[in-house]
This record gives sequence, C-alpha cells and structure tokens, in this order.
Amino acid sequence: SYGLIKKTLLLIKGKILSLIINNFNGKSFCLLINLFYRKNNKIYFKNNLYLKSLDKNKIYYPNKRILRVVNNYRYHFSKILDSYCINDVQLKDGDLLIDCGANVGEINVALKEKNIFVEYVGFEPDPVTYNCLKINNPESVNNLYNIGLSNEDKEDVLYLDGYGGNSSLLDFGSNHQISINIKRLDSFDFHKRIKLLKIDAEGLEPEVL
Repeated sequence: SYGLIKKTLLLIKGKILSLIINNFNGKSFCLLINLFYRKNNKIYFKNNLYLKSLDKNKIYYPNKRILRVVNNYRYHFSKILDSYCINDVQLKDGDLLIDCGANVGEINVALKEKNIFVEYVGFEPDPVTYNCLKINNPESVNNLYNIGLSNEDKEDVLYLDGYGGNSSLLDFGSNHQISINIKRLDSFDFHKRIKLLKIDAEGLEPEVL
C-alpha cells in the first residue's frame, strides 16, 4: 500500500541521514545534508564553523548542532521561545534579557527574526560555543561573557558536551573538561530592571538563583 511504501522510504531516508551524520564532517557533511533539504536554505561550512542563512540574519554553530535549524528553523525558534515562556513575557525593544547558558545565542537570534531588539546579556562558559555566541550577536558583543554563573566567585571545572549543548559544572561522565571562571550574577551591575532572566545551567539553576 501507499502507506507502507511511504513508511519504508522514510525509514531508508532516516538510515541514510544517520550514516551521513556519523561519518561526514565539514563541507562534505553540508553538501550531503543539503541534498535532503533542498527546499530550505542550505547550510555551509566556513572558517571551521557551520552556518545557515535565515530571513534576516545568519546563525553559526561550532558543530553539527546546526541540524536543529536545517529543517524549518522558524518552527525551532518558535519552540525555543515557547519552552522558556518568552512569548508570555511580551518583550519589547530595549528590555533587558539575561541569558544564563546562552550557548550560541539562539534566543536572541530568534527574537531578532521577529524584529524584537532587546538589550541582550549572555553568559556562556564553553569557549568554542562562546565564539559563535559573539558572531551571532555582534551588536551585543560588549554584554557577552565567557564565564559560568553560580553562587560564588572562583575557578571551577566545566564538563563539556558541546554537541548536545549540555556542558555542566556537574560531572555527568564527560571525558572532556576545562577550567573556567564562575561568578555570582549579583557581582554584575545592571543599569536597568531585568525584564527576563533565563537560566539553563544544566543542574546548577538553584546555585545561580
């Protein structure tokens, strides 16, 4: 039946995509992925970063996490804003948004795609991911910090999971780790009332608060 044929084709497509994801990188990875999503904007590999052009901006990722925005990035951005209840806050231009665990700054990119230009302050401790955060949000570069947030000021260990976006100060079994600086949020002097504080600290949310 048609239904069975469709399911079989989807299964085959899934297997092929899995092989591509697991065995290719860089330009060859992008080329092969673009064959499957030709109706959407293509992805590229430039200066050792993955990038995709959006309606109004470009977004860069340090790794294959770019797959989040390959197929229907508008839906992905909408899910992000909904998951953090940002649409309920009704942000306006100039509102102060603090992003703890900013990753590559998807939240601010999503807002800019909706023509909402907040005063964006981002904290991202992973230096590789932080590099993309700066590239994606050049207008906020003076408000972006390559540090972690917690309940004290000190040096600590960051356990890395850049691909999954789950890097954490808590040891979850990662084989990769680096030393980073962490600070208390109230060690920063914000000049206006914070409209939204988003915290995604991979288990350290109580300490950040």
